[in-house]
Amino acid sequence: MLCLIWILDPFGSKNPLDANPEEVELKLEIKDLKGTDLISDTALFNQYLSTESEVLKYLTKNYKTYNSKDTSIIQIWKSYFSQDYVIETENEIRNVFKNYNKETSDILGVYKRLKYHFPKKEYPKKIIFTNTNFGGNVYFENGTIIVGTERYIGGNKKVIQNSLPPDAFPQWLKAGFEKKYMARDLLMSTLIYNNTIPDDEQDYLISKIIEWGKICVITEMALRIENKDIKPGIVLRWDSDQYNWAEKNEKALWKYLKTNKLLFSSNEKDHAFILNNGPYTIGFSEQSPDRLGQYLGWKMVRNYIFEKEISLSKMVKLDYKKILKNYNP
Repeated sequence: MLCLIWILDPFGSKNPLDANPEEVELKLEIKDLKGTDLISDTALFNQYLSTESEVLKYLTKNYKTYNSKDTSIIQIWKSYFSQDYVIETENEIRNVFKNYNKETSDILGVYKRLKYHFPKKEYPKKIIFTNTNFGGNVYFENGTIIVGTERYIGGNKKVIQNSLPPDAFPQWLKAGFEKKYMARDLLMSTLIYNNTIPDDEQDYLISKIIEWGKICVITEMALRIENKDIKPGIVLRWDSDQYNWAEKNEKALWKYLKTNKLLFSSNEKDHAFILNNGPYTIGFSEQSPDRLGQYLGWKMVRNYIFEKEISLSKMVKLDYKKILKNYNP
């Protein structure tokens, strides 16, 4: 009997976060758009203006200042790239991303893992790395993702600390300008854009917590290149201290939500306090990390799929009440 069990299941229970993407086909074009190259070559600029009109329109909007007297797109670009802080930012981008060979390989790998579990979903056809003037981490439109590489050069860089207005870019936001979060941000934007997790009919806080939990678990799966575990902080966009704080206070978080009758709240403020980005989670100490609701959802969904041994494709369709009923902090 023991020999038979070994033959049938030699490695024990199957890990729901494993994937076998070797045979997955995925066409994905990845480009490095250097604005300094475009403004020095009018023909190249006009070519991009023709072939990547939406991309250039988005970037031009970010580059243009309110007091700009420039009348043409290329003049706006030339004025932007002549500024001292932009020159310094460009230098830092090239120091951190000497080329995008590793990023290209990693991104192809994580998207193949994602497609392995969700083969019928829509995936980006093109990813463009470029300087967006701190317009956003990731912008997804019409099958193209624009990645603002300046937001991944390191929050401690001099140009980040000295050039960005503190009211728009507080220290907690700058601290997240780290390269290690790039693939994670790409994945999450894709999952939200292609509606991998169906919208729940209920607008309760707990249903939103579990929706975010599903997003986090799928992101974790995709980031596990060669099925190797990754640090939860990468998925949650936290450092180790923030993650440890959440682990120690999971029961307190659950008690807080139940005591204050927030689980079934439809109030948008309640949702924002628990789920949105910020210096910390409102309702808790300033030492707490932000988005504790996303962490809680990740724990709830992760515990469920490992206990029940169900696939991710089945997990996304689960009603929040099943996962809630199974949770025991």
